[in-house]
Amino acid sequence: MRTSPQKLAKSVEKEILHYLFLVFADAKNPAEVEEMFRGILTETELISVAKRIAAAKYLEDGLSYGEIKNRLNISSATVSQIQAQAPKNIGFQIALNKIKEDEWASKWEKRIKNWLRIW
Repeated sequence: MRTSPQKLAKSVEKEILHYLFLVFADAKNPAEVEEMFRGILTETELISVAKRIAAAKYLEDGLSYGEIKNRLNISSATVSQIQAQAPKNIGFQIALNKIKEDEWASKWEKRIKNWLRIW
């Protein structure tokens, strides 16, 4: 989808962004969010957003620019831009914290299941 060079009225922009945020805030689970994203965004838009979040995650994990570039097929400039934005950008920080929470929960779920097998 192409974006128009004409600016929206601020009131309309505020209204439509409210709709967007409301729709995703009311999602019940990751599968529902996936259905909405895949239904609303093009594959290119979806992958673009996913790459930005993944690059921030990989930077936090200590991967090199080269590893991130090759893994995600993005430019050094994009990696650099995300590296500059992510630490001070609340959106990236919320996303990264959600990923950490999920990784922590998965790790403990696995440990608990292993422990229960012993008993």
